[in-house]
Amino acid sequence: MLPASAVLPVRTIFCSLSLNQKNLDILLGNYLGLIKAAKICGKSVPKWRVHHQLSGRKDLVLGKEVEVVNDGGTIEIGQRCSLLSGYQRLRLKVGKDATLTIGDDCILESVIIAASTSVSIGKACRLGPFVHIMDSDFHDLHDRSLPGPTAPIHINDGVTLGARVIVLRGVTIGSGTQVLPGSVVTKDLPAGVFAAGVPEVL
Repeated sequence: MLPASAVLPVRTIFCSLSLNQKNLDILLGNYLGLIKAAKICGKSVPKWRVHHQLSGRKDLVLGKEVEVVNDGGTIEIGQRCSLLSGYQRLRLKVGKDATLTIGDDCILESVIIAASTSVSIGKACRLGPFVHIMDSDFHDLHDRSLPGPTAPIHINDGVTLGARVIVLRGVTIGSGTQVLPGSVVTKDLPAGVFAAGVPEVL
């Protein structure tokens, strides 16, 4: 088992969130967890070993079948977080030299996060089922054998993402903003707004 002060490498990013406290309580089933500066670091290890190491942390609420893929990046998880797989397997994937940061007091339910460069999630964020967060296009539009463009994603404190929200590369979401279910976020959103649509509209 890795010590609480360690740090973990990863590869790709996708994510999901919910709209308000009532809906969040329903969707997330009131799962609230404790996680103290969980930084898990080291060499690439099999998926089952990553989950086993995480599940050994008494201060972390960890759902079944959480999957973390390490391809030479770093993942940092703050305090009092819950990583849950109630609807589908929660997946965190981080590429070589990429970074995924999750702040304190976050709840992630059945999300997929793929970080090729950098994805940062602030404190007290709620990510609902089937949310996807991707900082890369993965391949070129015209030649699939070539890598696609990448750009960091920044999700600030207190953001809520409803079920099936997709956040694309290069986006910054301001503090306290709520994105309604099924929306696709393609550009920056200011703090404290409601956004919905494909693409999103304030």
